Amino acid sequence: MMRQTGDRENLLRPISFVLLGICVSFAMVRASDAKVLGYAHFEEAGLFEQDPLLWQTELSVQTIEQDGDLWLSTMEGSCCGAVTLIEEIDTNVSIRTQLRLDSGAAGLMSRWGGGPMGRDGYFAWVNPDGTLDASLVVRAHGGVYEFDAVPVLAPEQLQEDLIFQMDLRGANLSARVWPVSENPPLAPQWSTDLPDGLPITSGRSGVLISDTAVMSEAAFRYVQIDSVPIPITYDDFEDGNEAGWSRVQNIPASLGSGNYSVENGEYRMQSLLPIPPGTGSGNDNASMFSIFKLTSRTENEQSPDFRNGSFRVKVRSNEEGSDILNGLRNTVGTTAYGFFASTETGEFSIGSFRGSIPATEHVVSETGETPFQVGEDWILEGTTIDNRATLKYWRAGDAEPATPQLVFLDPDPIWPTGKTEAYIGGYVHSEHATPANLDVSFDDAYYRFIDRWTEGDFSIDYDLDAADIDRLNAEIRSGENDLFFDLNGDALVNDSDRTQWVKQLKGTSFGDANLDGSFGTSDLVAVFKAGQYEDGIAQNSTWATGDWNGDGEFDTSDLTIAFQDGGFETNAQAVHSVPEPSSAAIYVLLVAVGFWSKRLRWA
Repeated sequence: MMRQTGDRENLLRPISFVLLGICVSFAMVRASDAKVLGYAHFEEAGLFEQDPLLWQTELSVQTIEQDGDLWLSTMEGSCCGAVTLIEEIDTNVSIRTQLRLDSGAAGLMSRWGGGPMGRDGYFAWVNPDGTLDASLVVRAHGGVYEFDAVPVLAPEQLQEDLIFQMDLRGANLSARVWPVSENPPLAPQWSTDLPDGLPITSGRSGVLISDTAVMSEAAFRYVQIDSVPIPITYDDFEDGNEAGWSRVQNIPASLGSGNYSVENGEYRMQSLLPIPPGTGSGNDNASMFSIFKLTSRTENEQSPDFRNGSFRVKVRSNEEGSDILNGLRNTVGTTAYGFFASTETGEFSIGSFRGSIPATEHVVSETGETPFQVGEDWILEGTTIDNRATLKYWRAGDAEPATPQLVFLDPDPIWPTGKTEAYIGGYVHSEHATPANLDVSFDDAYYRFIDRWTEGDFSIDYDLDAADIDRLNAEIRSGENDLFFDLNGDALVNDSDRTQWVKQLKGTSFGDANLDGSFGTSDLVAVFKAGQYEDGIAQNSTWATGDWNGDGEFDTSDLTIAFQDGGFETNAQAVHSVPEPSSAAIYVLLVAVGFWSKRLRWA
């Protein structure tokens, strides 16, 4: 999948231009008047035992802080329940949360408790049918104002983690919701101007659940409350402008400077004259890149930590020698992670700038992989979470890889000072044979905030699924012992980590092919229907098709480990209390399924 590299003098030689020493310093965006009013990530239990207390429950709601989520539930017949910031807010309010809706409806509210009746406020809702709507409660002035619901989510999207945001700006109330795995909508899906003369000037803000017909339950991963709209950090450039981008150019006038343009729905950066190869650090000639502005905010103890996130961009090099640089944790002092695509070598790589130029290269794509070439559109997705950096890359139009191809566990991670930014740009490779024009294009730039690392989630999709266990199995087979995949902390990547993923992290048993929490007949039917039992094709099997011991094959050994685990037709939570089947029982069952598999293959 990748090769590991160490610190060398010539690491990332093509980056030996005045990249961050000058560019980063000038690219830092001065903090605006944005203020984080409240932020809770629920990673540490005790939200309601803080001193001073910042959050409180409202109405009839049960709360459980578990696995970094806050679960809210109400009984059938109960109207609603909420968790709000204690501080009452009389300014504009923007609220964002990440949630998973189990039953009932989930909502966001602002200025709750304001108004003359004490139980008024503004609300937006995600409903169990996938619609988005809102209501305004002003009991002293006519009761409840209900607004029309807008269909937004498909049924399958309701099974995912969702990002839900409501903005109250003056007399306008708007809301939007999208799956965490998708780009956000650039405009609110629901918006209305509020009726005049309604006296709700202040109140509490937070999250809530409600549905009198059923038990309502939802899990919230974080809640963020700001005084200005929390930005939707996605740009498809279809509007023809570069709003949200900061130009940073290091090409001097002697080389014609450079040109930025938005054309054909893309963002294009070009030098006006060829750049001599090898120019850069210590010279006047350098390349250029842009800074993608993330949220500028006044820091306080309740601010979210934006060092964790994923920056995805569609990129294209338009001329030989023009390489791509995509990065995160960009702070003053040449400190950043870089994700690279080179037309000169065809390679993809992860590197870092730690106060000096050139960058240190950490991992590089394997020789022989499909190379990065001029004129081809590729998707690059760089991610940093705590001390983990990953890069996923694929040609536009091809299937997106299930997990990042390049991963790096940083023993000395870069922690941003102040705020952090994402950036995207280009440079001329220092080993290109002749002077070359810098010419690169970008599109569909998307920054996704990730609040923390979920152990075992190698696909970074907030779910422990087959892609994760398959990637772990591949790493165990490789023998590279990459500590990125060490789950039990023994400094080894082996069968013990597989057991840790299955038993402790996923909470199931071997043989659970569909990872629904139990190993039963349906799993056996599924894996034999896949037709890979002892099929003679080397390492073509996955967890979902019967490879439960991680060797890439589905054979008798997988059935043995599954039945010896003792979870067959047993609730996964009670696996350890059930006696293991006898050797004779396993043998009889293996004979039966072996005969069955032969019939399936014959058919």
